Amino acid sequence: MEINPTFYHRLLARPTVIITTRFRNNKTNAAPFSFITPISFKPPYIGFACDPRHDTWRNINYNKEWVINIVGEKIFDKLKFLAKKYPYGVSELEQAGLEESESKVVKVNRIRQAIGYIECQLNRFFNIGDHIFVVGKVVCCDINKIYWDKENKAIDVKKAKPFFHVSNEVFAYRAKPIKVELKVEEEKKSEPEGESK
Repeated sequence: MEINPTFYHRLLARPTVIITTRFRNNKTNAAPFSFITPISFKPPYIGFACDPRHDTWRNINYNKEWVINIVGEKIFDKLKFLAKKYPYGVSELEQAGLEESESKVVKVNRIRQAIGYIECQLNRFFNIGDHIFVVGKVVCCDINKIYWDKENKAIDVKKAKPFFHVSNEVFAYRAKPIKVELKVEEEKKSEPEGESK
């Protein structure tokens, strides 16, 4: 079945995070995002696409910092408050009843109830189509140790229960972790024809 190319993103279940930024009145803005991607390991860059009309971009363009809050099922019911449009300067966290805590490097606050945090400073941005693609350098990465899988050295998705945006108000969550062997052994070089050991 062919669909309108405009809706390509509905074929992708996208990890959802909450990005916090700081208003000029020093209150904390928070908004859910799923158009987000790692870019580089060295240096550590991460990027996300933002509607230029959103307060998130307005704040980043002003103070050059933000926090990517890794969230899970526990705050899923708060999304309706975080996605709602409020007047500039009104904190979505206050409306949602979520608590804040200070970040370790940037001046933007974190969400206390989040699983982990990626603190970013603006590196560059690009106007692409109807969005702005924002690239940040990761200056601090932190996670609540109860959600850390020591064996795999990664987030424990079974405990964290991250959720994924599919389309409009449709989400998915409770991903099941499985291991897949991705290393492919090199084929043994065959002896040239006519030769033997």
